[in-house]
Amino acid sequence: MNETIGSFHFHSDFDSGNLAKVVINEKNDNEFHLWTLPDCANTPYENGNRTWFYFGVKGPCDTVVKFNIMNLNRQAKLYSQGMKPLFKVHPHQEQWERIKDKPICSMEDQSFVLSFKFTMPSQENSTVYFAFCYPYSYSDLLFDLDTLDTRFSAKEGNIYFGRELLCNSLDQRRVDLVTVTRNGDENRRDKPVVFVSARVHPGETPSSFVLNGFLDFILKEDDIRAQKLRENFIFLLVPMLNPDGVYRGHYRTDSRGVNLNRVYLETDAILHPTIAATKQLLLDLAKEELVMETNSMSTLEKKVKETLLVQTDDSNCKDDSVTLWPLSFKDDGGRTNFAGLQFPNTSDETTLSLSSSTILSGSTLEGAEEGDVSAQYFDVAPATSCPAAAPSTKSRLFAYIDLHGHASKRGIFIYGNHFKDANQQVECLLLPKLISLNSQHFDFWACNFSEKNMRQRDKRDGLSKEGSGRVAVSKLTGIPRSYTLECNYNTGRMRNILSPLPTDKFPLFHATTGDAKDEERLDGSTLSRRRTVSAGPSLTDAFAPPVPYSEQSFKEVGEAIGVSLLDLIGANPMSRLPQSTYGDVDGARQWIRLHCLGQRRFPFVEADADEESTCSHLPSSSTTSNFLQQVTTV
Repeated sequence: MNETIGSFHFHSDFDSGNLAKVVINEKNDNEFHLWTLPDCANTPYENGNRTWFYFGVKGPCDTVVKFNIMNLNRQAKLYSQGMKPLFKVHPHQEQWERIKDKPICSMEDQSFVLSFKFTMPSQENSTVYFAFCYPYSYSDLLFDLDTLDTRFSAKEGNIYFGRELLCNSLDQRRVDLVTVTRNGDENRRDKPVVFVSARVHPGETPSSFVLNGFLDFILKEDDIRAQKLRENFIFLLVPMLNPDGVYRGHYRTDSRGVNLNRVYLETDAILHPTIAATKQLLLDLAKEELVMETNSMSTLEKKVKETLLVQTDDSNCKDDSVTLWPLSFKDDGGRTNFAGLQFPNTSDETTLSLSSSTILSGSTLEGAEEGDVSAQYFDVAPATSCPAAAPSTKSRLFAYIDLHGHASKRGIFIYGNHFKDANQQVECLLLPKLISLNSQHFDFWACNFSEKNMRQRDKRDGLSKEGSGRVAVSKLTGIPRSYTLECNYNTGRMRNILSPLPTDKFPLFHATTGDAKDEERLDGSTLSRRRTVSAGPSLTDAFAPPVPYSEQSFKEVGEAIGVSLLDLIGANPMSRLPQSTYGDVDGARQWIRLHCLGQRRFPFVEADADEESTCSHLPSSSTTSNFLQQVTTV
């Protein structure tokens, strides 16, 4: 659109723009009714996705104008939690900010209407741009990649940055594959690969900022953590899986109205070229064995092998720490669960006489046979839903992370997969747990690893999540670290207070050191415990109030992913773990074993329900009852 209405000029004829029609209010020259374009508008593939908007307005200076966007998808929950449209003023204020006043939501003729007021800038010839969330267009991506191409064109120094064509989209737009590792290591077969992708859903722009934060971090030249990451991994990134949808201003689908995150199992190379190329790349990596050509990877190889060799001595299954919960979380004192994983009742009425050697035996859960106790700790799936590929420590594919945005559930969190093998489930949970220890904004308690969330069907199109990248990659390759990372567009439920870095002025020491002591404080219903040194200030709260997300918030999570990968393999020279209650990655792994295998009471997590995982956090009385019944017969 590019049209003058009254004294104002509206346009959306640019990359990622979306505005269909503007009508002036007959009673007020400074009020306008706006309509957005649905995905694939005016084509046979038109569908009902109408959440993304992005347009520019030029009008009289210092004029208060009111906009009513008339036909959005119903996002009342998102806006009730404080979501506001974004704006920037060209050429005077190029930084995106949220509008000052809270918008008003209403329903008119069964349509969701978003209304907000804005005072036009005082500078002449200014154009104000408004958007649903922080925009990141296809042109922005090309500019950023061109800049990095120029920066690393000499192929000198210790950083390898490679950019190549993965494929072309249906509309013949370039889909880039970015490779980052230590210079000279790009063709080595003894380094595991971490794969990260974004923007399979074009309107989910926070995913681009998470990826950019991750990419910026692993490309740092003087940060020893980035150097260690490049030494230990090869990173493959596809920054924009759906460039056609991004360019057209779509919210969820490609140019043919297809949700590309549902076709990973049934992929058509002609109709879904970007997914077909990505899938083939991942399958090729999974088939390649991690051949140890030199001794440089011996530490990582040892760590990877150790993840599948779980210690079963009872003496190793002790946890004297006290877990801190946000005040909004509740403890129901009875049946408990976390993220779709079911836990037994640990009340005094029932004694679980299960040794850790029994629980951590690593037996395959093929149908909850007699004596297969581990099956009762997870919501066991039908046999048809188990991974098609067996897990292998030799696969070069170390982790798969697909980045997304999220409208209804608050926070930044991960959807992981559900495994019948307890060891695999622990490893699946470990990386998200580490991210929460390195990021203020990542909400571990909002994560979901349920079997239900692997096969649930979308209300929008009826397609099953079994076709999503997260589920399909795990099934096809057998890797436990296959994730969807979701970012709420607006805010979270809380912020993590992080343990300090070793370089901080007043570090917190682990309780095993001679300089440390335990301090406990009872504050309301929350018991806070932190290991501190007497010379420095004590950290008394585990969580801080949430704040509206910014571009930097999303980038911080991307950086935390990189840091957490180092923690995972025990190679982080600036780790927060020694200053935390966990001590090291094995302590975090042990904590997960204890909680996820039901040996410690676990609080009820009052997560935000949404159409993606409604009620998946609620305890299953039938599952728990079956567990208790079988336990009494063991």
